[in-house]
Amino acid sequence: MEESIGANQIKRMKKILIIYSARIPSVELVLKNIYEFSKNEAVDITEKQVIDVRKKHIENADVILAIRPFEISSYGIIKASKQAGKEIIVYLDDDLLHLPHVYSSKLRKLFTVAMYKHNCRYLKEILSKCDVLWGSSDYLLKQYEKYVVSGKCVKTDICTTTLGEIQTRPDQTGINIVYAGSGNHYVHLNKYIIPALNRLSSKYNVSLTCVGMRKENIIPTNFQLSVHPWMNSLDEYNLFMKKNHFDLGVAPTEQTDFYRCKYFNKYIEYTSLGIIGIYTDDFPYRSVIIDGANGLLASNNDTAWEEKLEYAITHQDECMKMAENAQKDVACKFDLDAQLLQIKTQITELYCDNYRSYRKVRFKPNYMINYARRWANRFVGFYEGIRNK
Repeated sequence: MEESIGANQIKRMKKILIIYSARIPSVELVLKNIYEFSKNEAVDITEKQVIDVRKKHIENADVILAIRPFEISSYGIIKASKQAGKEIIVYLDDDLLHLPHVYSSKLRKLFTVAMYKHNCRYLKEILSKCDVLWGSSDYLLKQYEKYVVSGKCVKTDICTTTLGEIQTRPDQTGINIVYAGSGNHYVHLNKYIIPALNRLSSKYNVSLTCVGMRKENIIPTNFQLSVHPWMNSLDEYNLFMKKNHFDLGVAPTEQTDFYRCKYFNKYIEYTSLGIIGIYTDDFPYRSVIIDGANGLLASNNDTAWEEKLEYAITHQDECMKMAENAQKDVACKFDLDAQLLQIKTQITELYCDNYRSYRKVRFKPNYMINYARRWANRFVGFYEGIRNK
């Protein structure tokens, strides 16, 4: 019996090299799912920051998973991997080719603008070489499929869905509101949220906590405002959100294709905290929110946001019901098992061994660019950290 089992019938462990520019929270979400996926599949995972990838890492891999590749160093890795016959998977959760020209500091703007056109070209080249373009937004994939020459586009959900208790408010007139976003999201706050809350503060006890923005960019408020720097650790961020017991979350976005390409992660996040959210009445939130059922949708003007915020302040019972509906929705559609099944069904390249024969890897890191980027990122982070104090 043993002699009848051929070598090609033995399931070989597939080796995945995951690369990323920085281990930001969106990268951590993908990594968490991949590591969970690996518990039930014959895969071996190595993760490396792009600037730390060497020839031996590519040689040892069957699959290269590039998360948000948007620079020359990522392109060099993908080019060498493709030439060696490796399988290429690219994960995108943002419309990187159309980033809004709003920056958290002048220094970040200087570095970003200097390389932006070049990075867009590198991303398009990477997409032309990938076997799978993976994302969590149908809208984004439809925008980007034209760049994928011979691969496929795959959509799966990527999120954390640990549901907490529904939050109650002892004081119906007091409400602690939260919004977390990138440094440039202060624009949405200044346009819609701050003016609305300034007017409401004459009638209600409201406070706002912002995460990831700089206080100097936010217009004056008539209510209590707390501003916290961005947290690169997803665990640290989740702990912060849970400890503060917020009553309501807001997620204003601009109505452009860049924001429509995003994932509705704020819906998952607020629902997990046991609170309802108020969201811009457009995609991506239109795809999951039914206004008044599992959240609130607001038109993008300060009057509409004021009306929705006041409704949330004065209708606690209805808000609790919406939060309950949202948790049922998230538990049904976005639990971890469902996400892992989507990955297994649609991205077989991650675990199915097709017994490719690989060619010689020809790769040499661009040490000058890599170290320049490392120190530039540290310098910008230090500069913005000083300015935030």
